[in-house]
Amino acid sequence: MGHRQRIYQVTEAGEKARANPPVGLSLPCRRILGLVQDDTHFAVIRAGMGMCEEQQVAGWLDELVKAGLVSAQAAADDCDLDFTDSLSLSALAARHNAG
Repeated sequence: MGHRQRIYQVTEAGEKARANPPVGLSLPCRRILGLVQDDTHFAVIRAGMGMCEEQQVAGWLDELVKAGLVSAQAAADDCDLDFTDSLSLSALAARHNAG
């Protein structure tokens, strides 16, 4: 699973680190912790890191996962942020009418 297909969540330990950052936690990692809200797609985190390279952001996220401050899971198939999937008006209408 590549970073581009991941959703990130802050763990309980990550919530504590937000309130009282550990001494060794780098500034970029603290920034990423602030960007992750509920289920946050990699693309949203990457956009929030502005001038940083994609590989740098991926590396910092790996650090946070290893430290247990964030967790990662595969993005659902319906999480198509670039809208490259086909559009079905009948499927949209059915979802809208369902609830």
